[in-house]
Formats: sequence, C-alpha cells, structure tokens
Amino acid sequence: HGLAALDRLLEAGIEVDAQVVLVPGENDGAVLRDTLEWAYARPGILNVGVVPLGYTRYQRRFDRSFDDPAAARAVLADLGPFQRRAEAERGMAWAFAADELYRSAYGDRLLEHLPPARHYGAFELFEDGIGIVRSSVDEFRAAVDDGVAARAAKALAAAGRTAKLVVGEAMMPLFGQLLASSPLDGLVGPLVVANGFFGGNVDVTGLLCGCDVAAAIRADREASPGELPLYALFDVMLNDDGLTLDGMGLRAIEAAAGCPVTVVPCNPSDYLNRIAAL
Repeated sequence: HGLAALDRLLEAGIEVDAQVVLVPGENDGAVLRDTLEWAYARPGILNVGVVPLGYTRYQRRFDRSFDDPAAARAVLADLGPFQRRAEAERGMAWAFAADELYRSAYGDRLLEHLPPARHYGAFELFEDGIGIVRSSVDEFRAAVDDGVAARAAKALAAAGRTAKLVVGEAMMPLFGQLLASSPLDGLVGPLVVANGFFGGNVDVTGLLCGCDVAAAIRADREASPGELPLYALFDVMLNDDGLTLDGMGLRAIEAAAGCPVTVVPCNPSDYLNRIAAL
C-alpha cells in the first residue's frame, strides 16, 4: 500500500526525498538493489538516503545492524553502480550512504575513504546523517587554515588549561585524529561518552543524555584528580529549553559531574573561538 500511495503522490507532481532504512537480512543485498531500481525509474524521487537500522536496548528483536566492516562495505558496493549511473545521467550521486556506513566500513581509515563535499551536492540529506562527517571535517580544517585553532591553543596554553569536547562514540576515532593533527594537539581532546541511557547502537553526540555525560565527566576527573579541564558540551545535545533527552539542564549536569561545564556551538570555528574566549 505504501508504494502505491507513493506512486499516486509522484503522479500528482510531488517530489520526494526518500530514505531506505536497512534491516540486516530483510531489505539489504538484492532487495536493496531492486528498491533502488524501482526508485531510479521515478524521476520525482529526487534522491535516496540509505541508513542502517538503529535500535535501543529497550527491545529484544534486534541486536545488530551494519557495524561489521564487511556488511557496511557490501552496502556501499551495492550503491556504487547507482551512484555512477546517476552522476553520468543526472549530474549527481542520487543514492547516498549514511555517514555511519562509511565509519563502519573503514574505521580508523575513514578520512581516506570519505567522499568529497561535491559528492553531497547541496547536502539535502544532512538531517538524515548524510554528509555531516564530511562537513565537520572540512569546517575543522578551515578553522585550522584560518588560524582559529592556533588562537584557541594559544589561549589555553597561556591559561595553563586543557579542554575536553564531549562526543558520542560515533565520532571515535575521527575527532581525536583531527585534533591530534592540529595546533590543538595535547590541549584539546575528545571525551567519548557511551550512550548507556538508550543503549543498542545509539552512538551519535546529539542523542547523548545528561546522566551519561555527567557520569563520564566525573569518571574522567577521578582518573586525573589534579586536573580540571574545560568540559564542553555541543549544543546539539540540548533542546530549545536547554534540556537533554533525559530532561537534564546544564546546572543539573554540573551538579552531577561535580564541576563546571560549558555549552558550545557545533561549528568548529565557533566552538574554538568560544574556547579561546573562556
């Protein structure tokens, strides 16, 4: 019924940004290829984002997605012919893989295999988790080239401080690699936090909860009692009311962590300028 309804919408002239949620053994492999053939034959489907199944610990049906490198690479291989065909015929990749598929496929070598910015066009599927890593890498490198990273490093060194940026496991090890290859090496590092609240394979920074962040900061402080880094949370963790998904505000996180915490924007130039000014 869903495909028939979609056909009626397309016939009415409505254009669609589509998403395929891959479930292992259900709609990957040959089924995914058939799905993409079906979609490509309909010009009203402007693009297709392919994202792996996400699941939490609050269910018992799923215990895997496409975290295995071989499984993730198989998905990328299935997308390749459609991307090349679309590039030749439509001037754009059309079928896009979620960032986490590249991360799962290549791990520590992600930067070597991440598609360039031009692959993502106008980043129409950014909110689907497609192109966020490429955008973050390019923005960070721009902040280094513009001298923003060097200014932040100078300010921290002058104050005798270090900073730790709170991130989810999805940013590991990419974030550490970027920082280590910049003037911020040794002064700014990631504090990688596992998402115990949701569990499963939920690992992005934006879905971190205050309880896990506070516990990770407290454990980090206990491991190095003589230091007090500047702990910075990205504002993507907070809603418009300043609350995390488990209802904690900044003051509550500070109380549970036992130290001051600051909130910074997600753009590297913005958060590095904020760090330099603190």
